[in-house]
Formats: sequence, structure tokens, C-alpha cells
Amino acid sequence: MNNPAKNHLVILPPCQLVTSQRRRAFTLIEILVWVLLLAVVSVMLVQLFSLTTHATRDAQKRDTLLHRIDSAVAHLRKDAWAATKITTAADDDSSSVELPPVDGPVVTWRYTKDGKLSRTTVPPTGTQSWADLPPVAFSAHGPLLTLTLKAVNRDETETFVSQQMLAQKAQSAKTGAAK
Repeated sequence: MNNPAKNHLVILPPCQLVTSQRRRAFTLIEILVWVLLLAVVSVMLVQLFSLTTHATRDAQKRDTLLHRIDSAVAHLRKDAWAATKITTAADDDSSSVELPPVDGPVVTWRYTKDGKLSRTTVPPTGTQSWADLPPVAFSAHGPLLTLTLKAVNRDETETFVSQQMLAQKAQSAKTGAAK
């Protein structure tokens, strides 16, 4: 009884060897899913980058605007402090305030609809200006000068006091009480 499987080496056909050692590969569906996931992540990253860039640019614009407003307000505060009289005027195209000091040139502040705030002295010794500002309005009540910035969501007001006008009032009150 000869059993050929026990005594002889059995050689399998080549197709059976190849199929038994076959490697696992990705299917087309798996590759498409990975490509879709990469595309979604890429779109999200691009949007995040875009939003970050816009937020940075907007923050820089706001910072620049606040710096310009602070600079103008500092000069206006000094001029109002030394003013002996506050005269405001407004029309459709502009708003202005005239601040004559005790000594020195009269200072005129003017805001025009194109967003420009300017400080001019008479006689002319120079003009300073601040561009691209929100709408500005001036109003006066006695020794108080109020600057109103008309912002998008709400108006911002800043009130300045004329030390010279307060001193004049105090002197008048003192003189009137002495009589």
C-alpha cells in the first residue's frame, strides 16, 4: 500500500501558492473615504486660517483707530482746558468748535463728513488732522465741551472741562458775593 502523500513531496500548482500568500490591499471605497476625510479636514483648516487672518486684520484696524482717537482726544482735552470760551457750530457737512485760550492762537477743531478731524490754529501755525474717524459732533454747555463719537452700535461721549471758564465763574461768584 503505497500512499503517495506520505512518501513523496506534493507540489502545488503556482496559482494556489500565490493566493495563499496574497497581501491585504486597500479597496477603492476605503481610499475614497480617506480622500473625503482629508478634503473635509483641509477645508476646515483653510477656513480656520482665513478667520484667524481676518480677526488679526480687524484687531489691527481697531487698534489703529483707537490710537488715532486717543491722540486727538488728548490734544482736544488740552485745548478745552485752556479755553476762555467754547463756541460750537454744525451744519450738514461739518461740526466744529472754537477754543480761544487766554494767550496764544485760537484753536478750531473741525470734523467733516469724509471722516477727517482737524485742529487748526489762528493765526495759522499749523494744522493737525486725523483721518478715517467715525462721525463726530461737538456740543457745549457752559465750561463743558462734549465730544460725541457716533459708533456703529452706540454713541460714545467724552466731556472736557475748561479750567479757565471755571476760574472765571468762580471769580465772578466771588466778586458778586463781595458786593
